[in-house]
Amino acid sequence: MIPAWGNAIADDITRKDVRDWLKALDYSGPTIGKIKGIMHAVYEYGMFEELCSSNPCKDWRLKGVKSVYKAIIVTPQQTLTILKSMTDLLHFTLVFTVAATALRASEVMSLRWSDILWNENRIRVNKRWRKGRDGKPKTAASDSTLHSERCLPCTFAFGEKRAPTQVTATSFFLQGRRTVQSQSARRCSTGATCGKLLSPLA
Repeated sequence: MIPAWGNAIADDITRKDVRDWLKALDYSGPTIGKIKGIMHAVYEYGMFEELCSSNPCKDWRLKGVKSVYKAIIVTPQQTLTILKSMTDLLHFTLVFTVAATALRASEVMSLRWSDILWNENRIRVNKRWRKGRDGKPKTAASDSTLHSERCLPCTFAFGEKRAPTQVTATSFFLQGRRTVQSQSARRCSTGATCGKLLSPLA
């Protein structure tokens, strides 16, 4: 923003100026939206400090800007190949949990052991890890419990042995670093167990 507007008078910048500038940027739609959001916040602060009288980024949406992002589809077979290459149990657990449950990585990172509802075969999802702390779920639909019968027996097997002595209910589900040495982890890394659990995702 500074190269474009550093020498401009804040109140002289119009909505059309901002719109034309944003459309000329060679970025994806979401990135341009974030740039507009930052500029909006700068103006809001300027108005609060009485440094400008209006916000040219307020009360309008930029149209005609489309994202060029294309989702990368990873098949169950490719997921198994990735899992087989992992020797770190922390990484293995994160990737497998995301693949088997479709949870966001930020949601898995915020899980505590108290969120693993063993008797119900469910995972409680009511937060996500954002900027170094717990935050609200990304959407209202994300605040729920997830049926995880396919995932719990395999991914969380090592936790049943650790939980009574090494972790508490408020401890993070993913913590520490361990090499895949346990029998449960080796069964997963062979692909036999994981293949069965991931096959419904195909």
